[in-house]
Amino acid sequence: MTFDEVVKLISTWPKNKDVPRLVQAAYEKAEGEEKFLIGKATESLYVAAEDEYDLRIISSQLEGN
Repeated sequence: MTFDEVVKLISTWPKNKDVPRLVQAAYEKAEGEEKFLIGKATESLYVAAEDEYDLRIISSQLEGN
């Protein structure tokens, strides 16, 4: 998944609760600048989270908690 695809996917968060998992998978496969950009884009998930439940989803998928 490209950075542009990740950005489009992130725009569906928090309605689509699969986004953190899918972004993490894209991050793990990415290399170089693409990996850096995807990593930075994940910050927007935290900003758009609507409640504690959303934050827990992000934490479990991106941080492995």
